[in-house]
Amino acid sequence: SMWDESLSNPEQMGRKRFEELNVRQRVDRLGEGLSHLNGRLDDVNLRVVEVDERLRKENATLLEEIRELRDVAREREHRHEQILAEMRGALDSHMRRSEACLLHLQSQLDHMKRRSDGAERSIAQLEQEVLQ
Repeated sequence: SMWDESLSNPEQMGRKRFEELNVRQRVDRLGEGLSHLNGRLDDVNLRVVEVDERLRKENATLLEEIRELRDVAREREHRHEQILAEMRGALDSHMRRSEACLLHLQSQLDHMKRRSDGAERSIAQLEQEVLQ
């Protein structure tokens, strides 16, 4: 179209040339320009709508993925809490058994000490009796 030609060669569409046209030609030329601009605007608007739809879909997809990741994180956190509770329980049980073993060992040591002390006293008494 004549409008595309004027866009590719702007000097041809100078003021002097435009002023040489009669009113009807000027109106036609302006109409062509407006029609061309409206077409370009429609193209831009269509691209904007397409980009907007694509971005909305991507955003919805990302939001869904975020929700899924949060669910996974919550499940993992819950499982980790369960594992920690189980480990605490096992550790507490082990500590109680260890304390009971230590108390039993201490009791056995005390018993052995008493027997050892008794044996030493008996030996000392025997020595005194033998030496008399």
